Amino acid sequence: MCVGQQFKPYCAAGNYLDEARKSLRRCQYQKCFDKLEQAEKEIQDQKASLKKYLQKELEDKKDSFQETPENIAKLEKLNDHLRVIEHETNAEAKKIKQALQARLREQKDFLTDYELEIDLVFYLREDDPEYSEDEDSILVTLDCHHYIGFEDADENYDYNDVIRFLPFKHCALFHTLYDHISPDLHWSDLLRIGSVWVIIKVEYQKKYGLETGKLRRDNWIGPDETFHYRLME
Repeated sequence: MCVGQQFKPYCAAGNYLDEARKSLRRCQYQKCFDKLEQAEKEIQDQKASLKKYLQKELEDKKDSFQETPENIAKLEKLNDHLRVIEHETNAEAKKIKQALQARLREQKDFLTDYELEIDLVFYLREDDPEYSEDEDSILVTLDCHHYIGFEDADENYDYNDVIRFLPFKHCALFHTLYDHISPDLHWSDLLRIGSVWVIIKVEYQKKYGLETGKLRRDNWIGPDETFHYRLME
């Protein structure tokens, strides 16, 4: 079972919390409370299962990564690929945000608010022992809100905090994979990445106020804009 499959149930609590937040914004208080209870139960269940998983799998797991010039070069190439994905995705998200913010400033059409999220799904290489055409073969999924990395940082900002080991500039995606994933990804896991799907999700929102005698309702539509990248040798 690949790492991504281990993450799937753990992310359910986050989904419940996200639904609770949206319900609260729409003044759907009972639904918000129900989703919070579901999230709490999911977290408790996952604490137990994750603890068992960590004890059984991670404590005994040995990182097969060998610190050779060849493997270091592979990680640097992965970082270069991820920097391109990060740059292009942020540029597209910025264009979408600018268009939506212009509509908000005009206040002349349907839109009164929006949400923008970026999902990045990392798939195993086709030659990986755990790759399967019949399954998703996901290594890990990352969720970003509006932007990848620090939105106010220069695009050449260096996220490297393992300088002695990998002495090159790290992009935000590369840094996130080795430093902000739980359970941890090993360096050998990063070399298993074969392709990445980038999904930009836009949620359009409209609010109607009863205070003025008008119907109050929140509408949301979620057309996804999807990009596919394959990491080339």
